Amino acid sequence: MNKDGDNHKIRMYTNKYKSIAVNLRKSGKSYSEIAQVVPVTKSTLSTWLKAISLTSEHTIALEKRRNTFALIGAKMRKDDRIMRTKVIIDRARAEIGEMNERELFILGLALYWSEGAKQKENNV
Repeated sequence: MNKDGDNHKIRMYTNKYKSIAVNLRKSGKSYSEIAQVVPVTKSTLSTWLKAISLTSEHTIALEKRRNTFALIGAKMRKDDRIMRTKVIIDRARAEIGEMNERELFILGLALYWSEGAKQKENNV
C-alpha cells in the first residue's frame, strides 16, 4: 500500500479514538479512565479534550474521586513506612541484644554530649 493510503488509515483510526475520547470526557470521565479505553497518551488526550468543559457535577465527582484515591495512597504509604520501621527496629534489637542499666546510661550520655556538637561555632 502507498504512503497516502497508510496516512488515511491512521487518520481514520485517530478520528475514531478521538471521538470515543470526547464522548467519554463529556460523560465525566478522567483522563486516566479515558486512557484505559483509548490507547493514546495523556498529553494527546489533553490536546484533544482541552476545549471540552465539564459540568460542575462532573468536576465535583472527579475531585471527590481524586481525594479518595489520595487518602488511600497516603494510608498505604504510611502503613508501608510503619512496617519498614518495625522491621528495622526488630533487626536492630536482635543485633544489639539486651543492654544492662550501665550500658543504657553510657549510651544516653553519648547522645546527650553529641547533641551539643551540632551547634555552629558562631552560635553563642
